[in-house]
Amino acid sequence: MADRRWNLRLTNGIDVRLPETDVEAALDRLVELDHDKKLLSRDITMVDLRLPDRVSVRQSDAAAQARDEALSSNKKKKKAGDA
Repeated sequence: MADRRWNLRLTNGIDVRLPETDVEAALDRLVELDHDKKLLSRDITMVDLRLPDRVSVRQSDAAAQARDEALSSNKKKKKAGDA
């Protein structure tokens, strides 16, 4: 059916957004990313495979906050080192 696609919700709560066509290739890519990068073990809430040339990942709120704090801390350390 046209303009229809599926999302998967994994048991760990991650939503996987699949493309309308070539779903098998998208799932193969997801398996490869998990094998090579341990993607599905990370603190994420969503993996978007709808575009054939890229993968988008959404971090959990806690992971995004921790990343922002780490980046902020690194900037402060660099500024202190410049003085």
